[in-house]
Amino acid sequence: MNTLTFILSASALLQLIAIVLAVRLVRISGRFVAWLVLASAFFVQFVRRSYTLYAFLSGSTNPPDLVGELLGLFISFLMVIGIAAITPVIRSLRTIDKKNSESEKNIALFLIIYRKAFRSSALTGNIYWLMMRLQGRAVKQGMGFWVTP
Repeated sequence: MNTLTFILSASALLQLIAIVLAVRLVRISGRFVAWLVLASAFFVQFVRRSYTLYAFLSGSTNPPDLVGELLGLFISFLMVIGIAAITPVIRSLRTIDKKNSESEKNIALFLIIYRKAFRSSALTGNIYWLMMRLQGRAVKQGMGFWVTP
């Protein structure tokens, strides 16, 4: 196998791998448009590499530039490594986002229960006053109970 044939074939194969990884990230990240645009760009690169390989194998009069194709192979390699490396980062961000959403729901529920419990009890008026003051709310006493403006 000729060196140039190997470089062109490897570059096209790496572009295919980049396409598959980018399409897979659509599902993982939930960002359809962004990864679809990147996958489309990788597909165009794949077509370009495949056309160059086809022209070379069919005996084109202008052989491809070895240095240019080596750079193309290196770029294809870096693209695959970059997409493969970003996959765990996106997965962890999705996990953190889900956990934050659950925590926010739990905190909101706790605050609703907490406020109802302390507003309904006459014995806890001072605690209610203290908590409202800690939240930065002004609380005044009037007619034997605490009121908020």
